[in-house]
Amino acid sequence: MLTDNAFRDLTAHIAGQNTAMAGAVIAASAALACSLGEACVRLNASILGEAAIGSLAERLAAIRTQLLTLADEDGAAIIAFAALRAAGKTLVGQEQLCQAPIEIARRALEAAASLQAFRPSIQLAQDDLEMAIVLLAGAVRAATLLLDSNLRLWPEPPLLARFDPELAVLRAEAGRIHPPLDVPAAVGPDPAHVLADRERHVPPGAQQLVGDLQAGHVQDVLAVVGHQRGTI
Repeated sequence: MLTDNAFRDLTAHIAGQNTAMAGAVIAASAALACSLGEACVRLNASILGEAAIGSLAERLAAIRTQLLTLADEDGAAIIAFAALRAAGKTLVGQEQLCQAPIEIARRALEAAASLQAFRPSIQLAQDDLEMAIVLLAGAVRAATLLLDSNLRLWPEPPLLARFDPELAVLRAEAGRIHPPLDVPAAVGPDPAHVLADRERHVPPGAQQLVGDLQAGHVQDVLAVVGHQRGTI
């Protein structure tokens, strides 16, 4: 199993492949973020009581296990796709590779939403909880990017009919995850960037940079990802 490797060996294994194991990396990253969120929940048991955090911690542990399983499955998906294509079942293999990021995104979304709901109750490790939410939200975005890339690579009508609506739903649900722009600072607010209303004011140049990235650079990334996945 891919995730049976030590972490150092896992990263070396992924780096040494002749295909980009994007799905496995996204799932493993989400599992790490989920474990951080689970730790934050458990750290509050002494204050909130085991009964208050037990079911949430158990569910996060289950999601973490599911994400690791998805990482393993994606690690074997390329070989499986090659076998299916050789057997004349290319569409089946494409469907599996499109379904995988959906499953990853769903698990990461559930974990992020659960931690977001826990936010008002947390007393300890508040900043760490926000880090876990941010990481999970990033995993969701990466998973939707992977699905979008696959659909660009394989624009077959059956795939588009099945997975385009799924992609739209995931993007809508991802929009409901709202990590705060600013975590309360231990040494006081930064007057250069954060006002009393806690709204972050970004310099015009930075806003232009973000706009440029969203408008142009993402398309370059999609092209590179599509090219890499097209080599399988």
